[in-house]
Parts: sequence; structure tokens; C-alpha cells
Amino acid sequence: MQTIQIENDLYRDILKYGIDIQAELKRVINKFSEQKEAHSYLDSQEFQLDKAYFQNCLDDIESGKTKLLNQETYNRDMDSFVEELKAKYGNS
Repeated sequence: MQTIQIENDLYRDILKYGIDIQAELKRVINKFSEQKEAHSYLDSQEFQLDKAYFQNCLDDIESGKTKLLNQETYNRDMDSFVEELKAKYGNS
């Protein structure tokens, strides 16, 4: 099974706000697809790579290749992960 790796800052925001990742990915892709105005990022190759990456993530989720955790399991796993980090590195 493939997993989605998320950088620390984004991870903390997701944990803090409890964002539904699948819905958020669809929202972001649709938003950027609809805003085809002369915005430099939207016309860049970086955007095309990002769009392809997120589309691939959505395809994997929708096909069942990647499984999203339910909110309860996610919260429990993240709480456990944070506690492990605190035990290992302290509260700094």
C-alpha cells in the first residue's frame, strides 16, 4: 500500500484543523483548474507537476490503492506519534 508523506508544518496544520484530505485535494485541484487566468504559478511547469501529483493521489484514493484513515484512527495514531516524539525529544 502506498502512503502519502506530508511535511511537518502541513502535518501539524492538518492535525490541528482535522482537514478531510480527499475533499481538500479535490477542492484545491478544482480551484486551480478553474482559475486559468494569467497567474504565473498556474502557467508554470511546477503547477503542472503539482497538479499531476495530486491527481495521482486522488486516483489512488478513489481506486483503493491508497487507503485513508478514518478520523478516529487518525487522531489516535497522531496522538500516539506526538507522545512518542515528546518522550524521545522532550517538549522543545
